[in-house]
Amino acid sequence: MNIYAHRGNSGFFPENTMYAFKKSLDLGIYGIEIDVQKTKDGILVVHHDETLGRMFDGKGSIKKSTFEQLRELNLKDEELKNKADCKIPTLEEVLEFIKDTDLTLNIEIKNNNVLTTKNDSSNHGFGLQNIKDVVNKHKGEFKIAQIDGEFTLELTMNLK
Repeated sequence: MNIYAHRGNSGFFPENTMYAFKKSLDLGIYGIEIDVQKTKDGILVVHHDETLGRMFDGKGSIKKSTFEQLRELNLKDEELKNKADCKIPTLEEVLEFIKDTDLTLNIEIKNNNVLTTKNDSSNHGFGLQNIKDVVNKHKGEFKIAQIDGEFTLELTMNLK
């Protein structure tokens, strides 16, 4: 059985942050599961919720925010809120971090209103090709694991 740190072991660390991913390295896991969304300016970021209020001190949605706006937000956790690795990371940052590990990355695509196999330049969603373009820069390999009725898509990628 392969064990994944869900959102970077979200039960113990602030989910989908570089802090959580770094802490997960000590767990003896097979991989990390992350959630990816597209910002208003087309940047792929790692964040589970489509809105900001649960984890961060901002309001509104990821797809209506620019990456610069998201990067200014702080985690609501008082102890960790000003840590640089507790910001919303980009998919690029996560790939750069994980490439030197033996971990497998499981990517769940959010913003499920629009999901196509082509690049989507709109602000409403993104295509599988958007993810592939970013991962191909890091020489990752894709394996589609699951597509459900709501058009969320899971990809498993080994960067070894």
